[in-house]
Amino acid sequence: MGPPPARHGSHVFRSQAAEQPPNYLWMGCADSRVPPNLVVGLEPDEIFVHRNVANVVSPSDGNVMAVLQFAVDVLKVANFIVCGHYGCGGVRASLEPQQAGPLGMWIDQVAAIGRRHVAELKQLEPEQRLRRPCELNAPAQVHTLAETEIINRTWDRQQPVYLHGWIYDLHTGLLNDLGVDVEREVL
Repeated sequence: MGPPPARHGSHVFRSQAAEQPPNYLWMGCADSRVPPNLVVGLEPDEIFVHRNVANVVSPSDGNVMAVLQFAVDVLKVANFIVCGHYGCGGVRASLEPQQAGPLGMWIDQVAAIGRRHVAELKQLEPEQRLRRPCELNAPAQVHTLAETEIINRTWDRQQPVYLHGWIYDLHTGLLNDLGVDVEREVL
């Protein structure tokens, strides 16, 4: 089985081959129903993308940190978007009894968020009980991102970096700003 046929004309690929000038880093879920470029309406060269299960920002994960370092040091990206989505399978799995293996280790950070909010979640209707953890996860990941050495070093050298927490609704196709915006004043 070969690759699927390209959907863009060759002129698109020629222009993209010249440079990669993104102003955004999308840190989102690996869910195939959430294609970052389509969700935000940007061309492929306008957004640098990192995806993983449940849009986790893990300072101990070499891949996450390498993407982050490349974004700030090489591409000079200014806006970092951590975007979750309703119906996230990784978030849902974090609410279930302990997962084993690599998945369990990966989503443990998300499970901890659910444990911190267990009283709130128990009071919600069943549908909201699945939506609310998704809304809690993205801001928590933004705050983890803000605490990374890479972001703090970037702020220390007065390079502007802005962190945002969003959530995507699969049913409506709308992005919602969760009101989590973190920046450090550049002097």
